[in-house]
Amino acid sequence: MKKINIEILPGIGIHGLKFGSTKQQVEIFLGLPDERDTIDAEDEMLEEATVWHYWDLYLSVFFSGDNHNQLVAFETDHLEAVLFQKKIFKMNEKQLIDLLKEKKIYDLEEDTEPWGEKRLTFHDLGMDFYYDGNRLETINWSAWYDENNKMVFPEQNAFN
Repeated sequence: MKKINIEILPGIGIHGLKFGSTKQQVEIFLGLPDERDTIDAEDEMLEEATVWHYWDLYLSVFFSGDNHNQLVAFETDHLEAVLFQKKIFKMNEKQLIDLLKEKKIYDLEEDTEPWGEKRLTFHDLGMDFYYDGNRLETINWSAWYDENNKMVFPEQNAFN
């Protein structure tokens, strides 16, 4: 399996792979997944999704849309993942909030999940950060959608 740097690009994807990519494009970039899952619509997403897991890369890739062939979200717990040139898993909750405030991102929503992790959601980024105590466990980020629930493609996003 190839090694990649996980540079989180809000509303875009990761360095080298953009939201809206097809399964074939993801496979060319990341290779075959280690495992595949399907998430039902009544689970956490608005519609059904297919998830490809790349365990050695600490990365999961979510597909939705027609035939579940459109890349719509990522999840990672890779300790070297980077957001805004910072290794995000090396930061505590306060440091993360301060970093995002520096970027003029203030729309923080906090909640505790049924399984006990604290979730920090930043809607302007389309990102969720999951904490167990003061330790960041997982980051999810997704494509952005307009008021008609249509994906805003990466070329149109502010954080390019």
